[in-house]
Amino acid sequence: MARTGNILKQAFNIRFYLSFFVFIVIGGFFLSTAFAKEIKQVGKDTDGDGKIDRIAFFDAKDKIARLENDSNNDGLMDRFQYYKDEILIRLERDTDFDQQIDCIDYFKDEKRLRQKKLTSQKKTKSLKEKSQKLKKR
Repeated sequence: MARTGNILKQAFNIRFYLSFFVFIVIGGFFLSTAFAKEIKQVGKDTDGDGKIDRIAFFDAKDKIARLENDSNNDGLMDRFQYYKDEILIRLERDTDFDQQIDCIDYFKDEKRLRQKKLTSQKKTKSLKEKSQKLKKR
């Protein structure tokens, strides 16, 4: 009798862990697709030098979400364009090529609302971080 109880307990444990595993896998799949803003990226060599200097990121509906450009051919992206419903909403640039965003333009209805220039003490986003994230993909 004790042996039967032990077997039932093991079967319950196996079923519990299997159910939990399936829940995690299926839940993770749905969460990853639900929160994935950019699911596809396409790199392009626009100047013919053999290096990718433009990367377009597309959302789940295959609409442009972000465009990154290397404007000075140093291998680092220095211009980041952000889109909502395929309309430009923000442009971030590294104008002095020190791998820090120093100019941000905000757009509404495809017209620039304002421009924010950042001093060296107030620079916010590191391009090294963005480049490292890109390499991991």
